[in-house]
Amino acid sequence: MEVREIVSEAPVSGIKQTAQSVGSAVAGKVPGMKNIAANLGGKADLSKIANDYYTQFNRYLGTQGKSIRQATGDDLAEFFRSKGIKLGISIPSGVLQKNQINNVMIAAAKKNPDAAEKPVSNAPKKKPTGKTSKNKVPQGFKKKLDTLSDQQKRKLASLL
Repeated sequence: MEVREIVSEAPVSGIKQTAQSVGSAVAGKVPGMKNIAANLGGKADLSKIANDYYTQFNRYLGTQGKSIRQATGDDLAEFFRSKGIKLGISIPSGVLQKNQINNVMIAAAKKNPDAAEKPVSNAPKKKPTGKTSKNKVPQGFKKKLDTLSDQQKRKLASLL
């Protein structure tokens, strides 16, 4: 497995998802950038839901004796039917390419935004450690961020 495949295994890569979360937290600290922070936070939530669906679909395929490379449109449709999720989009037929699966997962996350409030995955929840929470800037990063001027903070937020 190549590094490229690791960082882009799910519909939204872990790197991009982290950038969205950190970008949301950073923009939330800069005066006048609350709307950008809200937008980035929404994208991070959408990414998490899509990635959760992807993981569940992979688990579903395992119960069918298949891998993600063997997934068909019928498999994907049956997976969402079994979850009671109506997509409102057509799913391609035949063996699906990775980008086709990713597009369907993102569309499913968009059609079901309330899934952010209720857990999508069946994985047990971790107990809070009290160290960090969602949209919280890590302490070392926060110290560096505090040394930046408002103009530098805006430039950083625009890069994210």
